[in-house]
Amino acid sequence: MSRDIGSVASGAASQTRDGLASAASAPLDDFNLRRREIPQLLAGMTSPYGPPEEMTCAGITLDVA
Repeated sequence: MSRDIGSVASGAASQTRDGLASAASAPLDDFNLRRREIPQLLAGMTSPYGPPEEMTCAGITLDVA
């Protein structure tokens, strides 16, 4: 082993500390208590999650592309 246990432990502690804020705020996102801005592409659409307007293979291909 080229790295000593102290540097390995220090790196692990740093990674844990870096992820602590997102872990603590995750329940706010889970229960929709913290809202994020709706992306412009979705905000401009009438029914972004509705069925395609044209229910044919060609119409669906155009929507997906």
